[in-house]
Amino acid sequence: MSKKQPNPSKPPAAKKPAIYIAIPAMNEVYTEFARDLCLATAWLARNDYDFNIGVSMGSVVTRGRNALVDLFLKSNCDYIWWLDSDMKFPPDAAYRLLQRDKDIVGCNYRRRRFPDTSFVSMVGDVGSFRSLETNDTSPPLGECDVIPHGCVLMKREVYEKVPQPHYLQQYIREIDEELGEDVYFCVEAKKCGYKIWIDHDLSKDIAHIGTLYFNYNLTV
Repeated sequence: MSKKQPNPSKPPAAKKPAIYIAIPAMNEVYTEFARDLCLATAWLARNDYDFNIGVSMGSVVTRGRNALVDLFLKSNCDYIWWLDSDMKFPPDAAYRLLQRDKDIVGCNYRRRRFPDTSFVSMVGDVGSFRSLETNDTSPPLGECDVIPHGCVLMKREVYEKVPQPHYLQQYIREIDEELGEDVYFCVEAKKCGYKIWIDHDLSKDIAHIGTLYFNYNLTV
């Protein structure tokens, strides 16, 4: 029996994008996050995606994020996938974000403190931001102005075009407001013409891990 010959007219399969998984952390991560990270990297490997993992350790998150961007840009990866170490996410989360084919796309999730458990993504301008909700009637994909980086995928070109430093804590004296580093980045990215997208479908499958204290009358 003759061997089956390859079809010369069939185009070669397109190379899958390489992903740099960037994790800013302090001195520990949640067990559930570690489990989900293992499952996600196993999914990527099983489906022939090249990836690398970078972890920054320290309490200064701006320094950690900027260091991870520097490592990402020195790599051959096409995308950076930001994951905070207090997130739960499904094994195929990166793939689902890739399928959106957006420059900046990520997940919306709730704040992990009471009484304010509003969603972290926002619309509006500096000084007038308001929370953007994900609910059962949200479209699969929606635009926002700020998306915190708990689970966000970005193309390499974004960091090549947005001026450095990419992440800063910024105090706006005129409105007496401090901007977090991911808010600062989103503002700068929009100045460069980038749109920011929320994957509402994936947002329903992730969670922000928190801690509650259970005292005798459940008031704390």
